[in-house]
Amino acid sequence: MISDEIEKTYVELTTATSRVTMLLKKYPVSRNSDNALCEYYYKEFEGLEVSLTKVKTPLSTVIRVRREIQRKNSSLAPTDEKVKRMREQKSKNFRHILGNDLTNERRCQN
Repeated sequence: MISDEIEKTYVELTTATSRVTMLLKKYPVSRNSDNALCEYYYKEFEGLEVSLTKVKTPLSTVIRVRREIQRKNSSLAPTDEKVKRMREQKSKNFRHILGNDLTNERRCQN
Protein backbone atom coordinates (compact mmCIF):
# COMPACT_ATOMS: atom_id res chain seq x y z
CA MET A 1 0.00 0.00 0.00
CA ILE A 2 1.41 3.40 -1.00
CA SER A 3 1.18 6.09 1.64
CA ASP A 4 -0.62 9.34 0.89
CA GLU A 5 2.66 11.26 1.23
CA ILE A 6 4.42 9.04 -1.31
CA GLU A 7 1.45 9.30 -3.66
CA LYS A 8 1.46 13.11 -3.34
CA THR A 9 5.21 13.21 -4.06
CA TYR A 10 4.74 10.88 -7.04
CA VAL A 11 2.03 13.13 -8.52
CA GLU A 12 4.23 16.19 -7.91
CA LEU A 13 7.20 14.51 -9.59
CA THR A 14 5.26 13.26 -12.61
CA THR A 15 3.51 16.62 -13.03
CA ALA A 16 6.82 18.50 -12.87
CA THR A 17 8.40 15.97 -15.24
CA SER A 18 5.69 16.37 -17.86
CA ARG A 19 5.74 20.17 -17.51
CA VAL A 20 9.51 20.43 -17.83
CA THR A 21 9.49 18.06 -20.81
CA MET A 22 6.92 20.28 -22.52
CA LEU A 23 8.98 23.42 -21.82
CA LEU A 24 12.17 21.82 -23.12
CA LYS A 25 10.35 21.05 -26.37
CA LYS A 26 8.61 24.43 -26.64
CA TYR A 27 11.59 26.63 -25.67
CA PRO A 28 14.91 25.21 -26.95
CA VAL A 29 16.86 27.89 -25.04
CA SER A 30 15.64 26.23 -21.81
CA ARG A 31 17.72 23.16 -22.70
CA ASN A 32 20.87 25.18 -22.11
CA SER A 33 19.83 27.40 -19.22
CA ASP A 34 18.31 26.33 -15.91
CA ASN A 35 17.43 29.95 -15.25
CA ALA A 36 15.52 30.26 -18.53
CA LEU A 37 13.77 26.98 -17.78
CA CYS A 38 12.73 28.27 -14.34
CA GLU A 39 11.49 31.54 -15.85
CA TYR A 40 9.29 29.69 -18.34
CA TYR A 41 8.08 27.27 -15.66
CA TYR A 42 7.09 30.03 -13.25
CA LYS A 43 5.43 32.04 -16.02
CA GLU A 44 3.45 29.18 -17.59
CA PHE A 45 2.48 27.21 -14.49
CA GLU A 46 2.67 29.62 -11.56
CA GLY A 47 1.62 32.83 -13.30
CA LEU A 48 4.74 34.63 -12.08
CA GLU A 49 6.97 36.96 -14.06
CA VAL A 50 10.53 36.51 -12.85
CA SER A 51 13.81 37.45 -14.45
CA LEU A 52 16.61 34.98 -13.84
CA THR A 53 18.43 34.99 -17.18
CA LYS A 54 20.56 38.01 -16.28
CA VAL A 55 21.83 36.66 -12.97
CA LYS A 56 25.40 35.39 -12.93
CA THR A 57 24.85 32.38 -10.68
CA PRO A 58 22.12 29.96 -11.77
CA LEU A 59 19.37 29.15 -9.30
CA SER A 60 20.21 25.46 -9.59
CA THR A 61 23.79 26.17 -8.48
CA VAL A 62 22.64 28.09 -5.41
CA ILE A 63 20.27 25.27 -4.42
CA ARG A 64 22.83 22.53 -5.10
CA VAL A 65 25.47 24.34 -3.04
CA ARG A 66 23.02 24.97 -0.18
CA ARG A 67 22.16 21.26 -0.08
CA GLU A 68 25.81 20.24 -0.04
CA ILE A 69 26.73 22.76 2.68
CA GLN A 70 23.83 21.64 4.87
CA ARG A 71 24.67 17.98 4.28
CA LYS A 72 28.24 18.53 5.44
CA ASN A 73 27.60 21.09 8.19
CA SER A 74 24.63 20.30 10.44
CA SER A 75 25.01 23.65 12.22
CA LEU A 76 23.73 25.25 9.00
CA ALA A 77 20.73 22.93 8.69
CA PRO A 78 17.24 24.43 8.45
CA THR A 79 16.22 26.20 11.64
CA ASP A 80 12.52 25.44 11.15
CA GLU A 81 11.78 21.87 12.28
CA LYS A 82 8.78 21.71 9.96
CA VAL A 83 11.01 22.52 6.95
CA LYS A 84 13.58 19.97 8.10
CA ARG A 85 10.97 17.20 8.46
CA MET A 86 9.34 18.11 5.15
CA ARG A 87 12.68 17.96 3.29
CA GLU A 88 13.62 14.65 4.92
CA GLN A 89 10.23 13.13 4.08
CA LYS A 90 10.29 14.42 0.51
CA SER A 91 13.80 13.02 0.06
CA LYS A 92 12.67 9.60 1.33
CA ASN A 93 9.63 9.71 -0.94
CA PHE A 94 11.74 10.55 -4.00
CA ARG A 95 14.20 7.76 -3.21
CA HIS A 96 11.29 5.35 -2.80
CA ILE A 97 9.65 6.42 -6.07
CA LEU A 98 12.84 6.57 -8.10
CA GLY A 99 14.08 3.31 -6.60
CA ASN A 100 10.84 1.61 -7.62
CA ASP A 101 11.01 3.15 -11.09
CA LEU A 102 14.58 1.89 -11.53
CA THR A 103 13.60 -1.58 -10.33
CA ASN A 104 10.67 -1.65 -12.76
CA GLU A 105 12.89 -0.38 -15.58
CA ARG A 106 15.45 -3.13 -14.90
CA ARG A 107 12.67 -5.77 -14.97
CA CYS A 108 11.50 -4.48 -18.36
CA GLN A 109 15.02 -4.66 -19.77
CA ASN A 110 15.51 -8.31 -18.74
